[in-house]
Amino acid sequence: MAINGSVNGELNGHHEGFLDLYNNRSVVWVASEKLEVQHRDVPELKDDDVLVEVIATGICGSDAHVWASNPSKPPPVLGHESAGKILKIGPKVTDREVGQRVAVEPGFPCMK
Repeated sequence: MAINGSVNGELNGHHEGFLDLYNNRSVVWVASEKLEVQHRDVPELKDDDVLVEVIATGICGSDAHVWASNPSKPPPVLGHESAGKILKIGPKVTDREVGQRVAVEPGFPCMK
């Protein structure tokens, strides 16, 4: 299964050409087999951070397991395999650029 933010010509809650950096919708586990779409604040960008506009996110087997169970640290946000484009970069980021398309797999830390 997959989650796609496209609804009636909108992409991730905004119309083409308009971006609301503060509309950060997240699929949150609230109870066994119950999810809610909730707002999550966008943290301040640190010197070595990258802000990505998520265009698509997949739901993998571990997300499906959390959906059907009772995680020990609620409420987890589901969907961690994403694709999008870079909107902002911190001043210490030298190997990425604004507008670059990226795939995100947070299971591989940058070790910083």
